[in-house]
Amino acid sequence: MKKVSLILIVSLIISISLAGCGSKTMSNTAEQKNVSSNDNVKNKVNFQQNITEKVKEYIRNGQGDKLETHLKWSLTFLNRVDIESLYKQYIANGGYGRHAEDLELFTGYMYLNAPIPDDWEELFKKDLYDEYGVKVVRLKHLNGDFYQAYIVDNGSEIPYVTVSSRTGYFHK
Repeated sequence: MKKVSLILIVSLIISISLAGCGSKTMSNTAEQKNVSSNDNVKNKVNFQQNITEKVKEYIRNGQGDKLETHLKWSLTFLNRVDIESLYKQYIANGGYGRHAEDLELFTGYMYLNAPIPDDWEELFKKDLYDEYGVKVVRLKHLNGDFYQAYIVDNGSEIPYVTVSSRTGYFHK
């Protein structure tokens, strides 16, 4: 009888000890989740605080070999975009969760939704002149925010580049 009682007592002590370990483990797991959650919040805050620099760096240098999604901007136009406000708009329009820190998705959103500067024509004309030394004589609307810029060459008006009024990026 003493053996059975002793076995029951030892089993009870082991069970209580294991239950205590389990609650400590559960407590530790909860603490780890809180720390992990706090780290995620800190990372998101840090990401949001540096969003302007990160986006500019990504657009200038970080798109790599993604030719199909290569988004190009005139630096003049890019420097005038209020990236932080646009990022807040992006989050409000569904760019949250795992998409919140996806630079590729956000820059795509920005490419389509950045406001067109009121003085985009003057900015573009100066950029084109600075790049190629030519003066625009006429702009013809093509589609959306794209325009054909014309110059005079050998006495004739000719199409020279296509430009996005949103990004200021032009190409021949």
